[in-house]
Amino acid sequence: MRWCQRHPAVASLLALVVLVATVGFTLVAASQRRGEAEEKYRKALAIYDDLDEATAATAQCRARWSDCHFNLAELLIKIGKRELSERHYNEALQLRESLASEFPDETNYRQDLARSYRILGKFLVDAGRLDEAHNRMLAAISTFETLVAEFPNVPQYRVDLASCCNASAMICVRLGQSGGIQKFFRREVSIFEELVAEFPQRSTYQKRLALACYNLGLLKYESRKNDESRELQDRSLALRRQLAKERPGSHSYRSDVAISCAAVADMLTIDRVDEDQIE
Repeated sequence: MRWCQRHPAVASLLALVVLVATVGFTLVAASQRRGEAEEKYRKALAIYDDLDEATAATAQCRARWSDCHFNLAELLIKIGKRELSERHYNEALQLRESLASEFPDETNYRQDLARSYRILGKFLVDAGRLDEAHNRMLAAISTFETLVAEFPNVPQYRVDLASCCNASAMICVRLGQSGGIQKFFRREVSIFEELVAEFPQRSTYQKRLALACYNLGLLKYESRKNDESRELQDRSLALRRQLAKERPGSHSYRSDVAISCAAVADMLTIDRVDEDQIE
């Protein structure tokens, strides 16, 4: 300690070297673990490929086989091998489609299938293949809609459906499909309205509803639906203020309030003619 006090500059430099070495070791260790994980996934897939026909045809085997492909695809993206991941996403999807078709009463198979559609849709968005991405996301929506209809008391299915609607709306933004944007954002708002009404203590649902109102409000503003936009933004702001009030230590909630305040301010300072007023 005394030596450090006498040589503060050197001590600081040594501390920095130790920190860099520690971080570097952690990153190397993580990289090695991921490399080992990739090797193990590939070894597992090789074993699945070599199984006898009877064993490979069982539902349990195919479900684990699909999980292996899916998890490897996720890992490949994390380690920068994105170009190799699509094949494994598609392999997982094919297995899950067959399982959901053959065993319609097994909800886990349909949930996994919907998840595959959604994740593959996101992958295709990132690749710039928007039409393909939209088709996958619509398939996810259809699957989750069936699950919601059959199991209305499972809120997670509705959350997943709303997430797919949000993703579809974002895809429609990039495709320039204004009707689709409004349709999917409205659906998302409607779903979270129901969830907030049923589960008023779950702040996550309130936060998602506030965001959905904010997004739809922006769309209405761009469409010159000023009154509807203001109503949605005021609603989003009220929800976010309430969340921030209930959790004063959360900088995330306070940041959301700032975003909504700015959105309302933009509407007040930018003079735009409402579409309904245009002759």
